This record gives sequence, structure tokens and C-alpha cells, in this order.
Amino acid sequence: VETERCILHPFKPRQYIQNEITDYAADMNIVLAYYNCLDDWTDDRKRLSLMAAKLLEQEFKRVVLKYPNKCSAISDSLNELSRIEKAGELNPDLPANCFGKLMSEVFIWREDEYTENLQAFGRTLGRFIYIMDACLDLKADIKHERYNPLVTLSSENFKPILNLLMADCTEKYKQLPIDRDQSLIDNILYSGVWTRHEAENKKKRRGNKQ
Repeated sequence: VETERCILHPFKPRQYIQNEITDYAADMNIVLAYYNCLDDWTDDRKRLSLMAAKLLEQEFKRVVLKYPNKCSAISDSLNELSRIEKAGELNPDLPANCFGKLMSEVFIWREDEYTENLQAFGRTLGRFIYIMDACLDLKADIKHERYNPLVTLSSENFKPILNLLMADCTEKYKQLPIDRDQSLIDNILYSGVWTRHEAENKKKRRGNKQ
């Protein structure tokens, strides 16, 4: 454990841990952030996203050289997801499964006895994340005529669907031998992932009162 100042905490040094696993997580964040910026530029012509992609490009290339097979698998999943979305696919399972496949790849740092369970957890978490985003973006996507696989569903109460997806995710999580920072991970999985959903619900309730 080391201490260092950072952008968010420039005055008081904070403790942090750096090892092979945190380095891998940082590398995967670079890859996903780079592709997300390119996607925003392609879809919405956001200049800031293009600039961000340019800033990330050198680090992105470094990660590709370090993890060529993994980055290729991520790229393949994103290309397949793009094809599904451009085709206007209305079966939400197809794009959700595609994103789940991507996440299952990201969760594999190395091949070992935990690979299968980590892949299963990543896959279910990816499905949840994709459907959650689709639920929260539905109104805006309809307004701006953007793709959303949930446009044909009559109900706006997607909590039961999300609960089922999260139940599947937590079931896979329980199969992992977590022996460190479990309370932190539990808090993220059982509470943190719902933060945006709850914030959106509060916003809706305030709007209904006005």
C-alpha cells in the first residue's frame, strides 16, 4: 500500500494499491474508454469525444500490443454489437448477450481455475448493464430517434426485469471465492449499480410533483 496525491485529492495523499491486477484493470479501462469515445464521435459527432480518443490513442495502442487477442475479441464484440444496433434489432437479448460476451472477456485477466466462473459473472453483469442503460435512455432515445431495443415494450417499469438480471448476476458472483474486500464488492454489486436507476426515479418523481 502506497500513498500519493491525485487530481481528485491534490492536497491530502491517499492510500492506493498497484499490482498486476490493477494494471490490467486500468488497461481494459483505456480500451473501453477509447472505443466509447470513437462511438460517441461516430454517432453524435461530439468533438470532445474525438479529442479524447486522440489523447487515448497512444495508450490504446500500447494495450493492444500487450493484449492483442483480448483487444481483438473486444473489438469483434463491439463490431457485432454495432451491426445489431444498426439493424434495429428489437430483441433485447441479442445486443445484451453481445455486450455480456464483451464483459466476460474483460473479466479474464489470465487463464486459471477461476476463468469459467469469472466469465459467467462478467457475462451476466454485462447483460444487466446493457439493459439498465437501455431502460434509462429509453425516453431520450425515442425523442432523438436513436436505437433502443426496448422501444416496443409497453411498460416503463423495468425494475422486475432488472431484478431478474441482477439475481442471475449475484448468483454467479456467489460462486467466486472472494476472500478480500468482499464488503466493498458487495456494496457495489448490491447497491452501487442501482445508483443511476434510483437517481432517474427521483428525477421522475420530482417531475410528477411539479
